[in-house]
Parts: sequence; structure tokens; C-alpha cells
Amino acid sequence: MAMLIVTISALAILPLFWNSLDENSAVHLRSKAKEVAVQKVEELASLPPDAVEHYLGSGTTYTSSIEYVTADGAVTDDKSAQFQRTFNISQVPDLVVYPKPVIFTCVVRYPYRGKIRSCSFCTMGTF
Repeated sequence: MAMLIVTISALAILPLFWNSLDENSAVHLRSKAKEVAVQKVEELASLPPDAVEHYLGSGTTYTSSIEYVTADGAVTDDKSAQFQRTFNISQVPDLVVYPKPVIFTCVVRYPYRGKIRSCSFCTMGTF
């Protein structure tokens, strides 16, 4: 009888265990995506002013093409890489001061359980 109670209790707890494993995997993947986004924003924020001006050209916004990024953060040409990353550099509108304020934004897309999820990160800098 005791064995039956223990077995039923274990079967009742098993779905909770599987759900926690699944959630752990989702949180780990989202954390990695955020890390990939932060890495790019930090890279953009450390650019010299002439490089930011080069990106912006005569416009006030620049949006990159897709970069494919592996799980360890390396940019690759392999379109099957785990993460797809785009970044954006925008001047703050209607604000004419020197140094010029800009917003650096990075969006990372990644597949999880058959759906595309995304994570973004942004910060403000000047040039």
C-alpha cells in the first residue's frame, strides 16, 4: 500500500519536474540571446565618432542587415546559426546638441519549440 502511494505521488510530481526542465532551458536560451544583444550594443557604443557618422551617413537612422551568431557569440555566414541579430543606430530626434546623442539597439531572434522568439537591448551614447 505504501508503495502505491509513493508511486502515485511520484507520478503527480513528474509533470512539474518536466515543466521546470523546460522552463530552465527557455531561460538559459533567452539569457544567451540577451548576452548576444548586449555584446553588440557594447561594441557599437565603443565605436569612435567617425564610425558612427559613417553608419548614419546623411540620415538619422541606420539599420543593419541580419548577422548570424553562434551559441558562443561568434558571427558566422552560416544561416543555420542559433541566433539572428540586427542592430540599429538612431539619432535622438529634435535634439541638436554636441556631442550628438544616439540610441544603439540590438534585436536577437532565435527559435524555441517551433516558434521564433526575440530579445532586445538598447542604450544611449553620444558622438
